[in-house]
Amino acid sequence: MKLFQTILIVTILLSGMSANAQSTLKKANKQYDLYAFNLAIKSYRMVLDKQPGNVEALGKIADCYRHLNQMNVAAKYYAQAIKSADADDLFVFQYGLVLKALGQYDAARRLFLQYAQKFPVRGNQYAESCVFAKARINAPFSYVVKNEFANSAAADFGVALLPDERVVYASGRTDILPPGSGKASFTRTANNQLFITEKDKNGFLKRPELLRIAFGHKSNEGPIAYSLDGKWVAITKNNFVDGTRQIPSSGLELSLYVAEADETGNWNNPTAFPYNGSGYSTGFPAFSPDGKALYFASDGPDGFGGFDIYVSYRLGNTWSAPENLGQIVNSQGNEITPYLDGSTLYFASDWHQGFGGFDIFRAEQTNGSWGSIYHLGTGVNSSRDDYGFVFNHSRNMGYFVSNRLSGKGAEDIYRATKDANFLVIKVMNASDSQPIEAAVIDFSACREGVFKTDASGIYSFRLMEDLDCNAVVRKEGYSSNSFSLSTTSLLKNRNIEILLTKDGESYQGKVVNRNNGGSLEGVLISATNSATNKKVEARSNREGDYSLPLQPQASYVVRFSKPGFLDLNWTVLTGGKNDPKLFETVTLLPSGTYVGDGSGNGKKAETIGFSKDRPLTEGYAVQVAALAAGKALDLSSFERKLEGIGNVYSHQEGGKNKIRVGIFPTKEKASKAKRQVRAKGYKQAFLVPQITAGLTDKIIGNQQSEAKTGTSSSTTEGPTLTKASNYRIRLAAYQNPRFFEESKVSDIGEVESYRKGKWTIMLLSGFDTKGEADRALRKVKAKGFNSAYIVQEENGELKKVN
Repeated sequence: MKLFQTILIVTILLSGMSANAQSTLKKANKQYDLYAFNLAIKSYRMVLDKQPGNVEALGKIADCYRHLNQMNVAAKYYAQAIKSADADDLFVFQYGLVLKALGQYDAARRLFLQYAQKFPVRGNQYAESCVFAKARINAPFSYVVKNEFANSAAADFGVALLPDERVVYASGRTDILPPGSGKASFTRTANNQLFITEKDKNGFLKRPELLRIAFGHKSNEGPIAYSLDGKWVAITKNNFVDGTRQIPSSGLELSLYVAEADETGNWNNPTAFPYNGSGYSTGFPAFSPDGKALYFASDGPDGFGGFDIYVSYRLGNTWSAPENLGQIVNSQGNEITPYLDGSTLYFASDWHQGFGGFDIFRAEQTNGSWGSIYHLGTGVNSSRDDYGFVFNHSRNMGYFVSNRLSGKGAEDIYRATKDANFLVIKVMNASDSQPIEAAVIDFSACREGVFKTDASGIYSFRLMEDLDCNAVVRKEGYSSNSFSLSTTSLLKNRNIEILLTKDGESYQGKVVNRNNGGSLEGVLISATNSATNKKVEARSNREGDYSLPLQPQASYVVRFSKPGFLDLNWTVLTGGKNDPKLFETVTLLPSGTYVGDGSGNGKKAETIGFSKDRPLTEGYAVQVAALAAGKALDLSSFERKLEGIGNVYSHQEGGKNKIRVGIFPTKEKASKAKRQVRAKGYKQAFLVPQITAGLTDKIIGNQQSEAKTGTSSSTTEGPTLTKASNYRIRLAAYQNPRFFEESKVSDIGEVESYRKGKWTIMLLSGFDTKGEADRALRKVKAKGFNSAYIVQEENGELKKVN
């Protein structure tokens, strides 16, 4: 009987302890969900005191320590949690993040590969990042980095540069009070405040002062950004907690405000940014150098992953709809803290291959789009969180934020100056931007040796004095490439990107003007891989020729664009090798040209696309927006929202990039599309007449037949040429002579013309000798009239002079 009573008592006690533990676990989980990590740790410890093997408590207390940047403690709890078969897969991934933060890349990679068995995209991405980190973590520094003396034991972050080299930043420190404020009357009501300071004689930041007048009056402001002239400021309202990592999984709640700043850097009456949203965050601002664009990060619903970087343009007293910077910059992870320095974008990402949590990257803007991104390397980046990079190239001085263990507190500000003697060469496959390992870089002409790239396609070295030579890059199975090295040209850019074209991946073509058959120089040809979204680009030369590196057996969306001409795009499928007939000759139509089939019964086309037998026909399009032609144009945000309605394209006219959907063969179909477009939020969309631009003529170089171009040796139509001239230069033939740019050649000779059928023949006269005409012809061709030739009048006819 006594034994039974003892067992009963023990059972009751254990049951009570279990019930109590479950109640405490519920409380801990609620604190965890509210991002109160310090409070949750205390509660989870109480659970583990009673149930040491509780897997949920072990995993979540580990994650609390991860968010508090206590990685060694987090690793201990994660190691216990994942021993259980019941452990959440997310604990395995988070444990990998912790080991990566501790620099244990091999162990972290094994965990990521384990996670990849169920979640391959995310797991493999982070596993590859560990390989990248291990290969690069000991590379020479490209920046000299120093901890700032002004840092405190609290979080110091969000550096903003003022025009006079003063610096504004945010901090959670409480040891600096407003003038006239005593400690007795001070009550802390904020987790961070804004401070202002300047550099001392050694270049370090001095002890700061409060930027805002009353401490606690304006709480949790930062990061902020000033325009280059200091007249405008963009402010992030934040919910940062001192001691907790400033990462999205900590529960960031951010909103943007814009105001006019005074000479002290202060402001009044900030206006809410019109695209702040309910249920998502908008923050981390940066102005473009001209102050007309605002870059920021947001985790709104239309992005590629967590936080993405967007840009909005100033429109009077408001801002344009945000445009996503695209998949070169943004990813399935989080991209934050953009900063513009000329055409260079600095930002932080926790997805692109790096050393730790957030790493800092650089992207260059070329022809209105963002190209490949570059990791800023050791020194700036560490195995912890590195972000908030701002830099002034003219002063070779910048700052960033890191929670690495060498700091004074939670987050610290670090000063960065670029090492002037360090160069990084990256060799990539031209068709897909993949790094090429073991590519040979031959510096023989520079009186140096021959070297090879690493697994990341990179070779780095310190520059020699008075460098002026050519280096050659080669790899078996690729076309070789060369580049010049000179100390002068490398003062601004210490990163060189070399593209090698793989054998069988080069496709050639030619672009001409449809109205006159003349070669078109400077046409941008872009090809986006439909499967990977990787983009390659080329530009046509003076003869209109170009070469695109494309992968075999792949589908590409190809676009041809040039100011003053209608865009042309279509989808191509590459074969097993470089097919010389894939592109051949493509014609572009000048903007504003009106062409119909004359009968009203011509064949209609519903989209702008490539076809060798499709006539130019009239139709209708839906105009969605009109953007300034000088700024970067990215159609991806429009294409995502308007998917399924029609082809989204740009039409340049009147100094604007007009975003349109179409083309539709009838007004009824276009009207239906307009209703669908308006339902997507574009309430001001309207119909416009438009023509298709998909006709390709068989024009090979300059060998056009007289019948095809409409030119003739006869001058029976039009006025007789009366200007005295032994020799003339036939420039081109136009259906619409308004496209002839007389100013290009008016200083070379006298312009005259005559009609032949529907064509206007433009000539240049005033040359008495063949030698004068030859010299003029060279000048004419240099101006872009590549099909021009010398003619001479014989018996009332113009004959070509051999």
